[in-house]
Amino acid sequence: MKSLADESFERPAWFSELLAALPTHGALLAIRTFLPKLRALSELMAGRYLDHGDGTVTDMETGLQWMRFSLGRKWQNETCIGKAKNYTWQGALDAADALNRQGGYACYRDWRVPTKEELQTLIYSSSGQPKTWNDTGESCKGDYERPTIYQPAFPNTPSWWCWSSSAYAGDPGTAWLVYFRNGNVYAYSKVCSYHVRLARGGQ
Repeated sequence: MKSLADESFERPAWFSELLAALPTHGALLAIRTFLPKLRALSELMAGRYLDHGDGTVTDMETGLQWMRFSLGRKWQNETCIGKAKNYTWQGALDAADALNRQGGYACYRDWRVPTKEELQTLIYSSSGQPKTWNDTGESCKGDYERPTIYQPAFPNTPSWWCWSSSAYAGDPGTAWLVYFRNGNVYAYSKVCSYHVRLARGGQ
């Protein structure tokens, strides 16, 4: 994980606020205000996921904020409950738009279906094969846990298909999915119905 002192690291907005607060309000006030957030950074799940305590996490490697549950479920008592809904590809895009129009989630109204590449950053191979964070486009290998996602950050995730927003260039009637049973990516018909997990930020 990159250091906050690394110039190539995109610092969170609150860290910039901390720096701005020092000359105006003094170090004591700044430390008192931002120490809990600094402590939270030292307690990242898997060294990358920052838990906001509202059913979302931010991946500090990518800057993406994720819902910890698929649409149709809800966050309650620190876990996901309920049954995930299945959507066609267009239905998934429409569901994200509808959520934002109806007030959004966790105080944000810019949730969206992630791209194929963004969704791949969630693929976790506990065996480390071919990579622990398996963005290779290949199935996880060896004796790995299912679902292929970091479960402390995304509890009770089904080992099922999840839509991306990325259409398949070779066929306008298909789009990319991630299969969280083996961590691979596939292009399937847009009229098929699968789960969707929303993200915000990035791009």
